Amino acid sequence: MNKYLFVTFHALMMTLCVICSCIREDYDGDLLDDSPIIITLYQPNGLGDLAYNDATYRAVQSLAQSYGLRTVTVERATYAECVNYLTERLTTGNDDGIKRLYVILADNRYDGFFTEYDSLIMNDSHTKVLAIGNRRTFTNIHTIDIRSYGLFYEAGLILDEMSDCQRVAIVTTDTISAYFSEYTQGLCDALSDPVTTDVIHIDCGDNENITDLMYTASYGFDGQYDVVIPMCGATGVLRYNREHVRSFSTIGTGADMSLYSTCVPFSCVKDIYGILSVSVGEWLSGQMSSHHAYGLESGMVRIVESPTYKELIDSMIRNSHQTAIDKENEKYN
Repeated sequence: MNKYLFVTFHALMMTLCVICSCIREDYDGDLLDDSPIIITLYQPNGLGDLAYNDATYRAVQSLAQSYGLRTVTVERATYAECVNYLTERLTTGNDDGIKRLYVILADNRYDGFFTEYDSLIMNDSHTKVLAIGNRRTFTNIHTIDIRSYGLFYEAGLILDEMSDCQRVAIVTTDTISAYFSEYTQGLCDALSDPVTTDVIHIDCGDNENITDLMYTASYGFDGQYDVVIPMCGATGVLRYNREHVRSFSTIGTGADMSLYSTCVPFSCVKDIYGILSVSVGEWLSGQMSSHHAYGLESGMVRIVESPTYKELIDSMIRNSHQTAIDKENEKYN
């Protein structure tokens, strides 16, 4: 019976790029030309996660190169500092005529800020604000909902076919958001009764290193779980996998993580480049939608198999994909 139990590395070039971009955070004050600018606010200490934040960084840089845009990378140590940054930057005038798109990797911790400041945030021909990972609609904030139910339902169907998968752990720092409920429900709805599913809550203060916490926690996962799904701090789990090649399997989340460990059979991937390219194109054309929602049927979220498991996982995807799409459509429609 399914149950809930609430209980590094950086590539050199990525590090150099991030350092250079962070140095240019105040580039707005000394503009060399009038090219549009994408200012991206990442999750606190998020860059280097090999997942959602790093995938967004690569997408932003690629789009900037394609469209001739400038970029500003903003990373803060805590959510409180992120909110202070947004309050300062988004509620003051912009009269230099330069187009700016503020991209926020949002989660439920920004809901209070969005509600309080929505009417005060700039939303004119020069300045737009895009919150990725928020399903609400606002007056001045453009939002993108990346749905996870169908994606994790399909992941559950695949895990259910794996004979060595009897105990699954979902590890997260967030047990209250709608997204948490969505991906855990999708997974548990697909898994059969013999497979137990525990949700392990990692208590991570704003100033704690989630990567180190997850690495340490992995010693407790080993021998207790067959499969670990890290919704946070995946870098630490993958490091443990590399050091203990006969340990549990890890399901990649946010991006394809098969490059970082042979213990990753597949990943639940968000195509951040594809998602961002739609909104950036709309922004540059002056016709930016107030809200987009992307689920399994859109192709913007999908299962990506590792090369080692490709033949096996491909067969499972063929058997499960349409079923998962139908289940997700049924949930939202």
